[in-house]
Amino acid sequence: MKAFVYGAAFTAGMTPATMVQDVPTRFLDTVDYLTITHPDGTMDFRPLRSNVKPYEPKNYERDFWGPIPIWEALRDSRNVPAVRTLEETGVMNVIDFAHKCGITGNIPPYPSMALGSGDFTLKEMVRGYATIANGGLQAPPPFFIKKVTDRNGRVLETHGGAATEQVLDPQSTYQLIQCLQGVATSGTGARAGAELQWPVAGKTGTTDDHTDAWFLGFSTRVVCGVWVGLDEKKTIFKGADGAKVALPIWIDFMKVALPTTEREEFKAPDGMEWAEIDRYTGLLATAATSDRVLHLAFKPGSVPKSGSDAEAIQKVKEARDRAPSQPIENRMWGRPKVVEEPKPVDLNATDPNG
Repeated sequence: MKAFVYGAAFTAGMTPATMVQDVPTRFLDTVDYLTITHPDGTMDFRPLRSNVKPYEPKNYERDFWGPIPIWEALRDSRNVPAVRTLEETGVMNVIDFAHKCGITGNIPPYPSMALGSGDFTLKEMVRGYATIANGGLQAPPPFFIKKVTDRNGRVLETHGGAATEQVLDPQSTYQLIQCLQGVATSGTGARAGAELQWPVAGKTGTTDDHTDAWFLGFSTRVVCGVWVGLDEKKTIFKGADGAKVALPIWIDFMKVALPTTEREEFKAPDGMEWAEIDRYTGLLATAATSDRVLHLAFKPGSVPKSGSDAEAIQKVKEARDRAPSQPIENRMWGRPKVVEEPKPVDLNATDPNG
């Protein structure tokens, strides 16, 4: 589900270089908690009913990295940044993005949705990733029968299955593909790029207690999804994550499928601007850049304006050093927007248009 979260975020104006916070975070639902602001500006949260608990997402490794660019957050499947991005982007915007991709199941509008709390079939997830691979052209529902002919070869029924409706912004979709390429070349799915030696992109997935393991991935021509699990929601085995049990199956299939297709690189839509980005700060790479440089595509006008320098690098370093031990940040989930009430009309006032 993280792909849909960040795809919606790019549509809303974020970029793969946007810095997101991987820090201890607690989400409190406005339905369950009352916010109390003290005179000194500090805030407390009082439960409105018994047995309610805040939602505190944890990363797979139970650690925190501090500020990181979205490219890295998705590449390494960091959970906390994904939930924070979901909140900042707007849960309904993410749900809309997923529906446009072809997800038809019910998507729960809660923070845990970013980490896969909803139940979706492998079929609809493959269709969703196919829409991304198509550059935003909505993939048709999967079908088994292409055509039916009689004994004389006359076609009685046919199913073209063409993707014709542009449902996603092509430039935002390409930014998402770039991040998913990072997953498949140097992230949680790096084994795919190493073994296939083919331009591919994809995403691993692992649920709590290792009950489900996923890999969804694609080239420019083929999309394939693998789910591994049991008939009941039970642990497959401890450590059975997507990279360990689903990705090898995906690789075996793609080793056979890819050579039957044309080898192509993913092409950026016209009009995008390219820039070298310092992966550590999310700013333009400079002589001060010592970490890996990212070659990323941006929508016109969204390239970072400043370069990475010693001061920016030091600020990120300090933030990363304190991230594991800093106090939990409380964020309200579902807080309504503040709407100013209209002022009462003074019937005795002089009409300025009189």
